[in-house]
Amino acid sequence: MLEGNEFDPPLVKDVDLVAYRDALDFLGCYRDGHASMIDGAGKKGHLAKQILKDRSGKIMGWRLNCTADQASGEAAAVPVAVPRAHPLLIHADDPLQIPDLLGFDWVVTSYPKGSRERGLASGELENRLARLLLTRITVKDGKWTKCWNHWKDPAIGTILLVERYRGEVEEKALMAVCQLIEEKVLPLMTDERALLPGAEEEVAGVLRREGRKLRKEMDVDSASMPLT
Repeated sequence: MLEGNEFDPPLVKDVDLVAYRDALDFLGCYRDGHASMIDGAGKKGHLAKQILKDRSGKIMGWRLNCTADQASGEAAAVPVAVPRAHPLLIHADDPLQIPDLLGFDWVVTSYPKGSRERGLASGELENRLARLLLTRITVKDGKWTKCWNHWKDPAIGTILLVERYRGEVEEKALMAVCQLIEEKVLPLMTDERALLPGAEEEVAGVLRREGRKLRKEMDVDSASMPLT
């Protein structure tokens, strides 16, 4: 790290990982005129207390396992506790397109040093649930884009899925969305339809209608659950 200020020549200083992480936290929470919200007087302010409240504790996310991890005995989707201060929850700004149209603010990321880094074959890193959720209904040059370029590699590996605003992702909603994409959306994404004007809007309209039905069904199920 560089040490010093605008009046002194910067010096290189060796720091350990903990000190480096503390420095990043300080800068990440810095506000002009208030210093850092995690240090000194700044940590006593209302905003600092609210941020601390929002980022403390854990929420439930989902680990969507690739073929290789499922072969070792893992289920396709496993609930996991995710710290509310996880980088995905703090920095994610790209919700999954189809879940977003259905009213779900879900974001995903690859597991660091996970299945992709184990040197496995592409087929072993295929992830059916992730592939469905990453589907995009955007048309470019007369073809469906299917997903973002950085996810086009079939070797997706195991990924983490969370609700963007630190809400809970219900298993029923997760599976219902995947089923809807597989049974209702993909059959509509034909090569012929991609060439027609308004193809994206047509599929988006179907998604919104199905999303309203799905939300209504989930609300009915929640209302019928016995209170404990």
